[in-house]
Amino acid sequence: QDQDQDQDQEKEDEDEGEDVNTTISKSISEEAKKIDELTRTLFVQNIGYDTTEETLKQKFTEFGKVKYFVLTKDKVTGESRGNGFVQYFDPDSARLCLEFAYQSAPQNNSKWKESDIIVDGRRLIVSVALS
Repeated sequence: QDQDQDQDQEKEDEDEGEDVNTTISKSISEEAKKIDELTRTLFVQNIGYDTTEETLKQKFTEFGKVKYFVLTKDKVTGESRGNGFVQYFDPDSARLCLEFAYQSAPQNNSKWKESDIIVDGRRLIVSVALS
């Protein structure tokens, strides 16, 4: 009977170990997904208030396939706040966009903000989105 109890306890310990491993695996994969989304998502500023999401999506498609472009809007008026987010399907597209945006920026100049991407006559400010 002691042997049966030992085997039952071992089985419970194995099950708990599997549960912990499953939980850890899920947590790691969720973090990897967040990191992947962050590397594909860019924050865009200095957008004209009359510029549409469609116009911006078309512009950013020059660097790769865009999953979405969303303008941030004032909760009360519903009008654009002059910034938004673009997410690419592929992180390389986001990287290409950033490289193009600041190809003419002076080296080691952290104050350089406006990019080479111009929409509706405005130089956009583009950066990696933060969570």
